[in-house]
Amino acid sequence: MKKINVIFVVFFLSYASINAQWIKDSIPTTDWFYDIHYAGSNTLYVSGSYGRIYKSTNRGQNWSVQQTSTQREVGAVYFINQSTGFAITGDYYSPYGGEIFKTTNGGLNWVNKFTSGIICFRHALHFIDANTGYAGGWSLLSDSAIFKTSDGGETWHPVIVSGLFGVDKFSFINSYTGWAAGYGYNKEFVVKTTDGGSNWFMVYTDPVHTDYFYSLQFLNANTGWVIGLKSAGPSLIIKTTDGGVTWTHQYHNHTTNWELYDIHMINENTGWIVGDVGVIVKTTNGGANWRAQINPSFGLAMFAVYFSGVDTGLAVGMMGRIIKTVNGGGPVSVSNVSTEVPASFTLYQNYPNPFNPETRIRYSLPRSSFVNLVVYDALGRVVQTLLNNENQAAGTYEAVFDASRIPSGVYYYRLTAEGFSETRKMVVIK
Repeated sequence: MKKINVIFVVFFLSYASINAQWIKDSIPTTDWFYDIHYAGSNTLYVSGSYGRIYKSTNRGQNWSVQQTSTQREVGAVYFINQSTGFAITGDYYSPYGGEIFKTTNGGLNWVNKFTSGIICFRHALHFIDANTGYAGGWSLLSDSAIFKTSDGGETWHPVIVSGLFGVDKFSFINSYTGWAAGYGYNKEFVVKTTDGGSNWFMVYTDPVHTDYFYSLQFLNANTGWVIGLKSAGPSLIIKTTDGGVTWTHQYHNHTTNWELYDIHMINENTGWIVGDVGVIVKTTNGGANWRAQINPSFGLAMFAVYFSGVDTGLAVGMMGRIIKTVNGGGPVSVSNVSTEVPASFTLYQNYPNPFNPETRIRYSLPRSSFVNLVVYDALGRVVQTLLNNENQAAGTYEAVFDASRIPSGVYYYRLTAEGFSETRKMVVIK
């Protein structure tokens, strides 16, 4: 059975800090946070350890704690309206098992509606309507990883799916069509329903039985992603454009063999993935490129991510960690591409140029320097500060500038370091 491996990183990231990207906003608790759910009207819920659920009515500025009657981890929460919601719990150690809770007063009280000693509910929870919902987890028995309610969560019954031992996440695009990432018989697979969850059939399985699927998201009947880990290789990102019949691998620029736990695509181009040791990667081109963003809590796993638009988002994880962004997580990181000491300070022409939406800006430092790298518009106004007085060792560096949120036009980027200053022109064409 799969287990989440927590890796504590003791090395230093060779990424430069970037202004106003992800900002720590931890709740004063050591609880681990596993899921984020937006219940409308500025109300957010975060599920935690020890049976606790955290609620905010101002989009995460302040939080209050709600306590269920369990000490198990609350893997997911789901609200069908402002008052009525559900939470699932699990314990995959001892004693093994899980519960389903319901509230009808916005979480002031949580009532246990179902307890099982054979299934550990994880992060799979979804309601099609006020009456019909599904919860999934890791089961000790084959074929019994999904439970269904038809009476608003009052009673729950198993949905038999042949060979299915576990479900980690659901993704529905309407009341009939949905997918789930799961596993069984030592292999991972994706199952699909076209009748509202009454019946499920396999649409994809790991061909060599070495992958682990942790989460998935579909945007429409054709386009979806599954994320996780390849046991003998890098983190796993696969995409389908035909509803799950065929899949292609996507890769990112964060060198890692760590698990990827959650994905949130806000449209077919833009989305984020979070994972173990605080990995955050973003795409603005449908996953053709995934670029790393800087997490101020790097070293602590992030289990869930949620964005309400292209700019405003939250991610949650270990040790009470909540991080926020109001600019889409900021631009991608600046990476060291060569440690060979160059002969002089150099700012190279960006490539490609013209570009849309991303371009690379490369520069060389002959000695350790405090570096500023800023993008300006044609009127001299600051568009983005890529580096703000950052101390960098001698070498050659490359920054990736994302222009997806600015209009077409002429822009300038300026490098200043230890008495050196140079400006170059670049052009955005959309």
